[in-house]
Amino acid sequence: LKDDERTEVIKFLFKLLSKFGYLTELPDYKTSFKEKESVYRVNAAAMVWHAGDGKYGSPDPLRMPTKESGRPANPFFVKHYRDVAPNLGELKAAEHTAQVEDADRKEREDTFRAGTLPVLFCSPTMELGIDIADLVVVHMRNVPPTPANYAQRSGRAGRSGQPALVLTYCAHGSPHDQHYFQRPARMVRGVVSPPRLDLSNEDLVRAHMHSVWLACTGAKLKAGVRECLNLQDNQFPLIPELTASLNNGNALNEAKYRCKEILSSVAGLEMCGWYSESWLLNLLTNATRSLDAAFDAWRTKYRSVRAAMDFQHARMMDNTLQLSAKEEAKGLYNDAQSRMLDLEGETKGANSDNYVYRYLASQGFLPGYNFPRLPLSALLKVKEGKERQLQRPRFLAITEFGPRALIYHEGARHEIQSIMIERQADGNRGVQFTSAKICVNCSTLHDQPQSVDVCTNCGVKLQAPVVNFLKMLNVTARRRERIHSDEEERMRMGYEVRTAITFDSGPGGQLVGHVGDAKDPLWTLRYGRAATLWRINKGWKRRQPGTGDGFKLNLQSGKWITESQFEEDAEKDDDDGGKKGDKIQQVIPYVEDKRNALVLSAGCIGERAAMLSLAAALKQAIQRVFQLEDNELACECLPGDDHPAHILLYESAEGGAGALRRILEEPGRLEEVARTAREVCHYHRATAEDLGGPSVEEPCARACYRCLLHYANQPLHETLNRHLVPPLLLALVEKPLLLATAGHGSRAAQLEFLLKRCDSDLERLWLHQCHGLGLRLPDTAQENISGMFVKPDFQYAKDGVKAAVFIDGPHHDHEATRRADATIRESLELKGWTVIAFRYDNQGGWPAIFDANRSTFGERA
Repeated sequence: LKDDERTEVIKFLFKLLSKFGYLTELPDYKTSFKEKESVYRVNAAAMVWHAGDGKYGSPDPLRMPTKESGRPANPFFVKHYRDVAPNLGELKAAEHTAQVEDADRKEREDTFRAGTLPVLFCSPTMELGIDIADLVVVHMRNVPPTPANYAQRSGRAGRSGQPALVLTYCAHGSPHDQHYFQRPARMVRGVVSPPRLDLSNEDLVRAHMHSVWLACTGAKLKAGVRECLNLQDNQFPLIPELTASLNNGNALNEAKYRCKEILSSVAGLEMCGWYSESWLLNLLTNATRSLDAAFDAWRTKYRSVRAAMDFQHARMMDNTLQLSAKEEAKGLYNDAQSRMLDLEGETKGANSDNYVYRYLASQGFLPGYNFPRLPLSALLKVKEGKERQLQRPRFLAITEFGPRALIYHEGARHEIQSIMIERQADGNRGVQFTSAKICVNCSTLHDQPQSVDVCTNCGVKLQAPVVNFLKMLNVTARRRERIHSDEEERMRMGYEVRTAITFDSGPGGQLVGHVGDAKDPLWTLRYGRAATLWRINKGWKRRQPGTGDGFKLNLQSGKWITESQFEEDAEKDDDDGGKKGDKIQQVIPYVEDKRNALVLSAGCIGERAAMLSLAAALKQAIQRVFQLEDNELACECLPGDDHPAHILLYESAEGGAGALRRILEEPGRLEEVARTAREVCHYHRATAEDLGGPSVEEPCARACYRCLLHYANQPLHETLNRHLVPPLLLALVEKPLLLATAGHGSRAAQLEFLLKRCDSDLERLWLHQCHGLGLRLPDTAQENISGMFVKPDFQYAKDGVKAAVFIDGPHHDHEATRRADATIRESLELKGWTVIAFRYDNQGGWPAIFDANRSTFGERA
């Protein structure tokens, strides 16, 4: 037969087999983006299964057509299916996490206690004290971060005095697990350390002060968000009775007293640049307004959903539309109605996202107690007509909820299909883009690109601004029943995610330290208590050259578009008469958050392999020193692994544990981290002698899973080399750390730091006079003011003071210099800075200038 004749015969046979029920025909099946045809599936009811004899596998005429009989059977599987599998037939398991709906979770707990559900897969929620009296086995899939976590998780079993078995799997790809696999006593019999929390975190303190205020008002919030708002008013204000309770004058005084009492017990709070008596007063005075503003996110979603329902209902009633468009409108209307019911509280219980206290915690108004603050959510269709929202912290959602990513939830597979673009009252959708400049040398973020041309951190000339940054929105997913090989390939490719950072320029926002000479340091350490981080998804790692950064997005529907779909639909007409391609734009998704962050910059940048290896060693060392879980500390190189000029460490946990700040503030802590990093690399922590590996029987040549290798850094395994790390650690071990920010180090150390930054003897003379009079020393010297291209000789920028000090030498007498000085200093004053000038020919009048500016310099000693 010829090819076309053979095809006709096959089609006829398939039609015949379908007619008699052996096959099922699926007409108009989309086999590619441009083609549809009939395909066939075997009807499972028509298949007859026969057990083999256990000696040979069944013949495979497709893969091995020359073999009449199968290959010898694998004895392991023969034994498994004959002896083991029959006993596993009734084995069931279910998830137990915070994402499971309240009713489902309670049902699973009851059936687990009764023994009808023998296995629960749990997140650390099991640490919260769920009491299963006759639980006999706990299997931990990895080693907990600390002995305290181990004690709580293992303590779920044997609570009635019966024998219990605790299994802990130590992953080969986790240095943390392998470290404790070799030292099990440190975990099983380890000392439970007191938990540590960074109480200087402003967001954390603010949320707790809000909770104290709310308790003092005596206001009783309703269970659902909608019950706290007046939905009859288009502005959705707070209901009158709630507003009356919140504006209780006596409650403000009581809250002020209680908050002050609580804050007075927090050691070192007065050293935080953001805290003052006025901070607490402003917070409590504006608490009602802040509570009202916390509901704005719900209001925006509610307005958008109502507008979407009205818009789709109008399309359903529009007789000029085709039937397919009406069917599409009906589906979109049902989706919007489902979201409306969810917002209005149809999902009951304290685990609903719209339970008022959990909602206020997610918005950062109240303490979250380990629930993510301002999370992103994915809308999943778990069953026909039933939806569920899956929440993730923003930094995780940028990849897990990325374009066309796959999510596995409750045994089902879902694909991220679109983002939820807010719909306005007129039915139109609007996407708001962000413009920014990011330094290619140090990844410093400049989110006001019009006012800056050179990097405020390193002085490198900035490139043109990127104008298509899109802040990540909530997403929707479609359920997928099958998975294809191309999807596996795409998942293997992964995303290219980069980080940009900017430090808080306000009082106490940044702590700077130098290792070695301050003028030419070997290492510079910059710590930000609330640094702003952008996590940017630039696209697929293995995207085609020339495609540019980002992904194609349909701005009308919110759907992510592939290159093939764009080529196919670009010139097609849209429903409103335009072209589909006109609504598709390349966008770069990003998320933003504030985190405790530490950036280490080498005075002389080492080779790529050395910097990447050092980053891996420091991350593990800090986790060991401060007993942090692997996901509590993130580490990466800036601007990227291809050019690692700086090392960025940030605390992933919301609020943070304060570990990075302690590295700079606690004496000897940086040296301890450096020595531990030596130990990580199989070097003696004191003598730096190469120990050869974890043990004599287990040598390590360049890197292993007991030192630098980790499942998360697999693409770098060929690059990492433990022998390159100790030379870079030498300065961190032997040289002292000199803090550059006043208020954190000693007055003498601050004077020494400032003297080394001075550019002239006149500046040093002024500094000695300031120090001799017992006045407050400047916070820094010879540093640019962010976004203004002005470099005063000295700056005061803490405790609410913003003052620029200029020490004018003889060259300031030139006419051109005087005009330039006047322009610069006037612009500073317009920005709210106090400008103070000391002239070389008026040194006798300097004390009077000090006295006239006591708000900046303080009183004489």
